[in-house]
This record gives sequence, C-alpha cells and structure tokens, in this order.
Amino acid sequence: MATRKKFGHTWWGNAWIEAMARIDHDTNRLPRGRSYANGGRVQEIQICNGVVKAKVKGRQRKPYQVTIYLQKFTPEQLSKYNRVLPDYDYLTESRRHWP
Repeated sequence: MATRKKFGHTWWGNAWIEAMARIDHDTNRLPRGRSYANGGRVQEIQICNGVVKAKVKGRQRKPYQVTIYLQKFTPEQLSKYNRVLPDYDYLTESRRHWP
C-alpha cells in the first residue's frame, strides 16, 4: 500500500487545506486532488504572483493544466496582518515577497 502524504505542514498550510475543504464541500475535487498527489500524478507545480499552476495526469492520456488565481492582500489587510500576527520565522520569509 502506498504511503499517504501529509498536506499542510504548518498552521498556515493546515488552515489552507481546511479552507479549501469548506469551499469544496460537495464537488469531490479536494479528495480527488489528494488522490492524484498521493499517486504521483501532479507533474509540476509553479507558484508566481498569486497564480498557482500545475500539470496533472488524470484519466486522459495527456496531462491537463490546473490554474488557481489568488487575490493579493490589500494594503489594509497587510497592515492588519503586520499588527496582529507575531513575527514568526516561517512567515518572515514569505512576507519578503509581499508588496
């Protein structure tokens, strides 16, 4: 039996997975995506400027591309983030790339 991968290694990653599960409560996309990831079917992932792209080998012969667009934080949201959250080391690195 294949080893299952754990998704969401930080509190932020776990929060992301939980949010996705709430959004996808009746379409089966998240369980199918986990199955594809566990089965090695996600061939490449690119993350750049709020866009996540991945090539996925589904049931068809040719892999298909999945694209997820993420909204950027507004200046107000960034200001609140900086006030509310402590300066955790694992967040500091990702914040360097924000405007």
